[in-house]
Amino acid sequence: MPASLASVFARHLQMKCPQKSYAVVEARKVLGGTWDLFRYPGIRSDSNMHVYGYTFCPWIDDKSIAPGELILRYLKDVASKFSISKFIQYNKRVSRAEWSSETARWTVTIEDTGGGKPSTLTCNWLQMCTGYFFL
Repeated sequence: MPASLASVFARHLQMKCPQKSYAVVEARKVLGGTWDLFRYPGIRSDSNMHVYGYTFCPWIDDKSIAPGELILRYLKDVASKFSISKFIQYNKRVSRAEWSSETARWTVTIEDTGGGKPSTLTCNWLQMCTGYFFL
């Protein structure tokens, strides 16, 4: 899951299922998705951030149509504030997910985008939050 979308899912898991463990797999080397990837002059939201912000951590900046750097800072602050950052595995990409009816679990194959060895995770719930771009 990209970290920005995954933050929503992760926070809801923390609040509603605190006994559950989770992992966030991020193909890029940093959090932020679009707001880190695109840094051209004038990049900004095209939506009201007071509406677009997370319900569990509302957007409080005066600028509702916010520049990209404010949005990126908000995403990083949320991940830090709710300890989501420590669950993010950077430079990793899900390459395969297989369901086993026998064990009622997913086996997820994860590639290391830096050239390391693939690894696997198993889980009973798999949430894909792919965002707009596949890098």
